[in-house]
Amino acid sequence: MSAQEEIKIDKNSALPLYFQVESLIKEKIKSGEWKNGAKIPSENALTEQFNVSRNTVRKAISDLIDEGILYVEHGKGTFVSQRIFNYPTERLFGFSEEMRKKNAKPGAKILIKDVINSDEEIKKVLNTDKVYRLKRLRLANRKPLAIEDAYLPYNRFPHLMDGFSENMSLYETLKTKFGVEPFYAVESIEATLPRKDEIELLNIKSNLPLLRIKRKTYLKNGEIIEFVKSVYRSDVYRITLNLKRN
Repeated sequence: MSAQEEIKIDKNSALPLYFQVESLIKEKIKSGEWKNGAKIPSENALTEQFNVSRNTVRKAISDLIDEGILYVEHGKGTFVSQRIFNYPTERLFGFSEEMRKKNAKPGAKILIKDVINSDEEIKKVLNTDKVYRLKRLRLANRKPLAIEDAYLPYNRFPHLMDGFSENMSLYETLKTKFGVEPFYAVESIEATLPRKDEIELLNIKSNLPLLRIKRKTYLKNGEIIEFVKSVYRSDVYRITLNLKRN
């Protein structure tokens, strides 16, 4: 079947033409014809392909952008949004491990790597006056997805950050250097609007909600080893909870 034969715009249907165009675009994405991150045809090309007006195509694209299915890079065109990741709520994964399990290439840009004095909140959580701070922009397939700001007790992990680079996993470093592995974590999650620096780092609009997460990470013996403050893009991450009634 040719591409033209696959196009099914019914101008006699009660469904608005722009809605039909939206449905066809969604089907192309679902089928894999238009892949995640791929640039879609221009408005003119879609107008010809679907045999509808440019205003109809423009309305359909605008709606799909609002849904987070498409996004615009100014001067470059319109693209299929990256995949939606389910944020793990039952397993404790590091970011790099999580991305690899989802067949995405993890990446990071170190924003801050330092030893600092604990503020009131950090001292209350980690019970120490001095901590390592590792703030990173987290990437998947070179796209910014999250900002992680991690704090670890300085005296507990001497020389932790010596030689630590952007392509390294913090949890793998803890395991290799100190023989410790995170066992469980407690998280609090809320939806908030982004701050100015987060808008710039994540390359998002100012009205896109973020998942703001605070995590306390523990060893099997109950020792707390990490406090993390993160923000995740709500257009990329989805939280799914499995609930049951006892």
